[in-house]
Amino acid sequence: MPAKKDVSIKTVAERCGVSIATVSRALKGDANVSEAMRERVMAAVAETGYQAALSAPASGIQKVGVIIDTQVNDYYHALLIHLHDCLLEAGLQMINASLGYRREALPDILRMVYDSNVCGVILMTCDYLSVKSMLNQRLPHVWIDCKDSPEVTGEICQVSSEQYVSGVMAAQELYRKGCLQPILLGSSSVSHRMRRRFEGFRDEFRKHGIELHEDRIIKTPRVREVLDESKQAIRYLISSGFAFDGVFAISDWRALGAYLSLTEMGIRVPEDVRIIGYDGVSVATRLILNITSIQQDTRLIASNACDLLIRQMKRQPIENRRIVVPTSILNGQTI
Repeated sequence: MPAKKDVSIKTVAERCGVSIATVSRALKGDANVSEAMRERVMAAVAETGYQAALSAPASGIQKVGVIIDTQVNDYYHALLIHLHDCLLEAGLQMINASLGYRREALPDILRMVYDSNVCGVILMTCDYLSVKSMLNQRLPHVWIDCKDSPEVTGEICQVSSEQYVSGVMAAQELYRKGCLQPILLGSSSVSHRMRRRFEGFRDEFRKHGIELHEDRIIKTPRVREVLDESKQAIRYLISSGFAFDGVFAISDWRALGAYLSLTEMGIRVPEDVRIIGYDGVSVATRLILNITSIQQDTRLIASNACDLLIRQMKRQPIENRRIVVPTSILNGQTI
């Protein structure tokens, strides 16, 4: 058995044959870790004499700041979990701060993170141009889903899902199932990512001689929860006699709102109207209904973001500063 001074969380992980992240979650009492795995980890802790297993991270551990627009969204919550695990594997501690939908708060939050003595920063759904002049040039930064378009952010390291192709995939799936009059269900706050997704969707239908005009892009105002907003929007369309046979929603929650409204009004899904969402990580929605969705690979996005950050920290060459992660179709009951 190794001497106690040589024992680390990595030693325990190797003894159990699992990742460092799994050991960390087991020791923290994470509900997603099985009781059998927890017992296995605790046995390894006892066998190796790992004394620091239940204590807080040592003050000498380097910290990475993660700034996020909001933690409410299922997609970004999943990203935070994967970022935590990737950074932990690299021996880094994650600290995170949320803007709470207040974009104007980014400069203050960024200063606060800098004051926490971090060795790097990952920003999710945050601006670049608004804070460009105040960035600490001595620290590495990576953006996930930067709010500014790629055309004006070529110099930064960034990761995002493939947006245009995602729209094409959704259109192909609906058209293949016979949809000729689809609508796009989104928000009045149009991001460049949502715009590219919708461009891909419309271009694909245009190939089949179907022009989707602006009246088929439904933009809700975000004055209430997105599920309720989507329900109200779909209910209004049906009541006003607006014809549609398919829905492409910008999130699974919006897709669920569309489904609930349609079924409440006696319209069958998918027989009368077919629905496809976006994200593919909303566990809560899938407990209610298996929504067909364009699934983002949150694990790969997080892994690429951490890799870009660590390469900058180690001053290693970076061949591609903008990484685009492919999406896939998550089959469900709504197509």
